[in-house]
Amino acid sequence: MKLYFEKASLEKIKYCSNYDKGHARIEVRKCSLSQDSQWLILNTPNVLSIKSIAQIESIPEIKGKCSSAVR
Repeated sequence: MKLYFEKASLEKIKYCSNYDKGHARIEVRKCSLSQDSQWLILNTPNVLSIKSIAQIESIPEIKGKCSSAVR
């Protein structure tokens, strides 16, 4: 699924961001959502009931140090 979000056209993906601050940290969360049914049918043939896929990217900054995680 990660490959899909890297290569899909921007028109097929919806984005949302959230910023959180507290306890000596700042965190940015980015949500990417796609309902590209053609890609889903071709690439997940055993799971035809999937209607959308999502990816969450978390970028925390704790005491000046940044990291990143994608789920």
